[in-house]
Amino acid sequence: MNARRIVGLVLVGLVAVGGEIEDMRKRFDVALEARKAKARKAVAKAVKQYEGKLGMLLPIVRERGNLDYVLAVQGEIKRLKTSRTVPRHLEGGEMTELVASQRAAKKGLQRAVDRYRRDAAKLRKGYVEVFEVMERRLVTEGKTEEARLARAEREEVAKTPRVRPMTVVEGYIDRDTILYFGDGYIQWACKQGAAVVGAKGTKAPEPTLVNGQAWYPKWTKHGPILDMQMSDRYHLDFLDGPLAIMAQAERLGSKPIATDKRAISMPDPEPGACWYRIRIMQR
Repeated sequence: MNARRIVGLVLVGLVAVGGEIEDMRKRFDVALEARKAKARKAVAKAVKQYEGKLGMLLPIVRERGNLDYVLAVQGEIKRLKTSRTVPRHLEGGEMTELVASQRAAKKGLQRAVDRYRRDAAKLRKGYVEVFEVMERRLVTEGKTEEARLARAEREEVAKTPRVRPMTVVEGYIDRDTILYFGDGYIQWACKQGAAVVGAKGTKAPEPTLVNGQAWYPKWTKHGPILDMQMSDRYHLDFLDGPLAIMAQAERLGSKPIATDKRAISMPDPEPGACWYRIRIMQR
């Protein structure tokens, strides 16, 4: 057999195996997209349920004559017309039905995200195993180049987009406040004499929200830092490396505050308390 004939047969083999690999990869891509579509559908369902609850809640709060409550519900209904997303933070206070609806929407979103991540990981694992079997088969058949193609595709499928761990902390802040980041925890510090995070005078305090989960900090009057009231610690697993942190007040025209240090200070110079949203991301 001449050299040209050998090269021709090798190329035919590579094309055949390449087609098999391409077909397998297409199946993987279709299956992954189906899981993404399922997650998007679940998120849309959570938002729609939230919107429905707002529609039922509005006439109820109107009957009560509570202007602030009516405006809060109307504001959310208006926001949903242009932004089909779950609420960024809980309204809190006396708006118990609204808080419950927002919390349910956040949980629905998180369930959808968690389910997608589990399903996608399981899918990748299954297809990696398929390509491993294909690679071994091709090696035993003496098809080294084809086996290398299968390995390259296996390594590509095994890759998952690098998601940097991120936590969102939301706090109801009035005046000078610091959020500290220790190895595995966060902790509030407030100036002596200032309102602690979440305080609303004689009303029930607002929780700090960590990825939507309520945390009611316990406070010491005299912390280890001079002139500061310290909260207890909230455990977070990934805070043991370099961080990128950004905080922004939920006020019109407010500018974000960014740092890569182990603490972020929020002076909050404007009168009255407001929600701050702090994003913590591992670098």
